[in-house]
Amino acid sequence: MSPPDRRPATVPGEDWLVAPRTSAGFGLKRPDVIALLEAKSTPQPLATITQPLQLTGGIGRIKKKMYILATEPARFTQFYDKLKDNPGWTMHTLACTHFIQLEMPDELTAILLKAIP
Repeated sequence: MSPPDRRPATVPGEDWLVAPRTSAGFGLKRPDVIALLEAKSTPQPLATITQPLQLTGGIGRIKKKMYILATEPARFTQFYDKLKDNPGWTMHTLACTHFIQLEMPDELTAILLKAIP
């Protein structure tokens, strides 16, 4: 959930929609990834970043858990730091932005294939 002081502006005339983030906002540098983001991005409902997540406690039943931190920029380090010493989690870092699947598809695929039982 996005903190109230960091909520983005809504789309003019559509107070329930948030405009897509720019490629610069994600820190993207590769022209092919920027072009794909700009071609495919659309507004999304504001509730996707303002509605609190309701956890049920079911994560304890999942035997293999994994966290992949994209380090450029590393925006979610608080989660990585919280889990890195937890033996129930396998941790990975990749030197790319939040768009791992576009910037480092081979490395991501290798990590995910290792998670298959």
